[in-house]
Formats: sequence, C-alpha cells, structure tokens
Amino acid sequence: MLRPTGTVTFFFTDIEGSTRRWEADASTMRRVITRHDAILTAGIEGNRGVALTERGEGDSFFAVFVSAPDAVAAALDIQRALKAEPWPDATPVLVRVAIHTGQAGDDYRGPDTNRAARIRAIGHGGQVLLSHTSQALVSLALMGVTALASFVVVTIDSSSSSWPSWEVTLKAFGALVLQLAVWTSLGAFVGIAFRSAAAAIGGGLVYLFVVEALLGSLFRTTPVVKEILKFLPGVNADAINATFPVTIGESGATTQVVGAGRGVVTLLLYLAIFTIGSLLIFRERDVGGS
Repeated sequence: MLRPTGTVTFFFTDIEGSTRRWEADASTMRRVITRHDAILTAGIEGNRGVALTERGEGDSFFAVFVSAPDAVAAALDIQRALKAEPWPDATPVLVRVAIHTGQAGDDYRGPDTNRAARIRAIGHGGQVLLSHTSQALVSLALMGVTALASFVVVTIDSSSSSWPSWEVTLKAFGALVLQLAVWTSLGAFVGIAFRSAAAAIGGGLVYLFVVEALLGSLFRTTPVVKEILKFLPGVNADAINATFPVTIGESGATTQVVGAGRGVVTLLLYLAIFTIGSLLIFRERDVGGS
C-alpha cells in the first residue's frame, strides 16, 4: 500500500514495562514481541494503515493512516486482540496508543509527528489517546454516519423528514464536541489517577448506569435528589440535548431540572476540573515522582 501524504493521522504505540520484562526473561520476551508485532501489523494493515518499520523504536510502532476513524478502528482491533491473546508467560501485554492528525511533513518528520510522540508519552498501557484534532474528525464521521442512517430509516419507514438549519447543525455539533470532551476527560482523569484503563471504563459505566440512571429514574422528584441532579454532568448534557427540535416517533418529553445555559456552563466546569486534575496528578506523581 502506498504511503499517504499531506494530511495524515499518526499512530504511535509502545509496550508498558517492556524494558523490565526484557531484563527478567529475554527468551520469553522475544516470543512475546513476535506475537505483538504480528497483532499490531494485522490491526494496522487491516484498517488501511501503513506501518513505518524503519521509524519504530525498540518495541514501538509508528504508522500512518489516511483517516482518523481508520486509526481509531485499528487501535480498538489491536487492544481487543492483545487482551484475547494467550501470552507465553501469562502476563498481559499492555500497549499505549497515541493518535494525532496533522501534516506528514518531509519523511513524516515535523511538529505534528512530535506532538503524537508526546501524546504517547503521557499514556498508560491499555489506553488509546486522541488529540483534539483526531477527536473532532472522528466526531464528524460519526455525525455523518448517523445522519445517513437516519435518512435510510425514514426512507424505509416512508416518513417525512427535513434537515435542520445550518445554525441548529452547528450548535448540535458544538454540543456533541463539548459532551464528548467532558466524558473523554473524565475517562482520562480516572485512568491516570488509577493507572488503569479498566478503571476508567468500569468507573464510567458504574457512574452512568448506577449513579445518574438510578437517581434520575427513581428519585427524580425527590427534592434533595433533584438538587443533586442539577450538578451531575449527564443531567446537564440532557438539558442541552433537549433544546434541539429532533423527535423520533411519539417520544415522550422529560422535564429538565436545569436549563441549557446552565448545562453548558456546568459541562465546561467539569471539563476544566477533569483536565486540570489529570495534568496535576500526572505532573506531581508521574513526572515529579512524588
């Protein structure tokens, strides 16, 4: 496959704790690396990426993709395969992945390449980190797929459909980016705090399905709980979403406990808190060594 040029998506990986494993058992680690390389190569090439073998360092991979969604798909395939693999020493291989979209530059060198490397450096094994640029491109792709799916559904159902105005579309995209950024920053905060991608996923699911869903569905009308709900990110996100004139069938309206304006401010505060908290923990503990 030809190497993409111009605007590309960089894909950097690294094995967490590989030096220690090499020093403990070099023979076993050689077999681990063989399977690791095969899994990453299959994941990258299977999603239309190109691995630059001459640019890898040690057990790391450097690959480029034409599109950010392909890079994300490759990262997900690779993480699933790594988790399912029966490793020779029964010790999981934890790989951190960094994804950033920018200019290829001369021979894939330049500031965007360096930025991808810096993103990889702050990750932990099992994590997939995206830059804001790649995140926005993936969000646009998801919006496009969702819009196409909606059009297909109403066409098959013989329902009437109309596209929202550009003003509403831009506001909806802004709401999507804000909410995606908040949940991403929450996942990053939990993952960095506990040094575990599983903690970020598990904690997020518990929060969404137990804390917000339970409080919101069972105790929404209780005065004390209603006051608590006003400060939860999910409730504030729902308040923003409720302002868009989109209905499917005869969906019942739910009374919002906060307004859209407050919802935006609250989510921005959560985004700032999670982002600053992650940076402080990383700087004080992982960089400062305290």
